[in-house]
Amino acid sequence: MAFEVATALGGPLDVFAVRKLGVPGHEEMAMGAIASGGVIVLSDDVVRGLDIDPEIIQWVAEREGRELVRREQAYRGGRPMPDLEGRTVIVVDDGLATGASMRAAIRALRELTVVQIGIRNWTLTEANNRSTGARKSRRAGRAAATPRLAG
Repeated sequence: MAFEVATALGGPLDVFAVRKLGVPGHEEMAMGAIASGGVIVLSDDVVRGLDIDPEIIQWVAEREGRELVRREQAYRGGRPMPDLEGRTVIVVDDGLATGASMRAAIRALRELTVVQIGIRNWTLTEANNRSTGARKSRRAGRAAATPRLAG
């Protein structure tokens, strides 16, 4: 769907990769996420509730970080990440469960001094609304796809 959003807005489309940090043995349960640039966001409730050891978090983050870099290089075909400084970015994701991936993307984009961040998602819940600062939208897209708008 990110393609459709970029096309509708007349903006370029690029990739900003984020990987879920799954709980070992229950990988579909997110204990956090890692985004481009190595930004890590943890779901404190999950980490505390399951008493996940910091060394386990580090191991999972390193593994997912390697996969994140591999995918970003494959998706970009060797092109460097575009300069996002001062730009408006719309992050399009196909689903939010804990919101960790979206929070990681937002934090990483802020570190790149993006001026404004918009979020578009099909399944944005009120809880994720509060944790990401997002507003509900009926437009959706693919995870890790980010159209950059002229700005």
